[in-house]
Amino acid sequence: MNTTAPVSHATLRNSGSSGDRATDTAAMRRIGTVADLTEILASMHPQTPVILDPVLRGAVGLSPDHHPHAVVADMGATAYVCSELERGRPVRALELGARLIPEAAAQIPSETYACDPLHRMAEAFDAGDLGDGLRAVADALSDAAGQLTGEATLWLAPRSPLVEQLTSVAAVLRSLATELRSSLASAADAEIRQA
Repeated sequence: MNTTAPVSHATLRNSGSSGDRATDTAAMRRIGTVADLTEILASMHPQTPVILDPVLRGAVGLSPDHHPHAVVADMGATAYVCSELERGRPVRALELGARLIPEAAAQIPSETYACDPLHRMAEAFDAGDLGDGLRAVADALSDAAGQLTGEATLWLAPRSPLVEQLTSVAAVLRSLATELRSSLASAADAEIRQA
């Protein structure tokens, strides 16, 4: 399981574009019961599109393994509807998603970031933020290295030659992650600033 918490270098997204997102918390409601969802649905036009944000998001410093999850409904989301006459017309939508919160009674954070580093990578690259995308790749490689020397080796005998090989591969992944984080991401940030 991925244990990487959102980090502050993640790209912030405006509604409707790629990257991470800043949320209008006035349009965001927590759903704890079917009654909560029923109330939200009753307040919306019956033809309102319903979309799903498949990415678990949280504020900086929150961890999927250590903080509660909340189901949320964003009533100010935008969907793009295609018909025979129109292509990609923006319309108001209801977006359902999941957010990490600091504690069970806490408000939904206004700025959230993808918890999974591969989602952060894709969103950063889509937003043209090469440096943050490379840092997210580094986070994914670090997570993979941890899994190789943790979960993967638990299934093997302690003296198995495979344990040594997995440990060696994990060291290579950590080295690549360090190179991405310490030099390539910074170089990408500098090159993009100069462009």
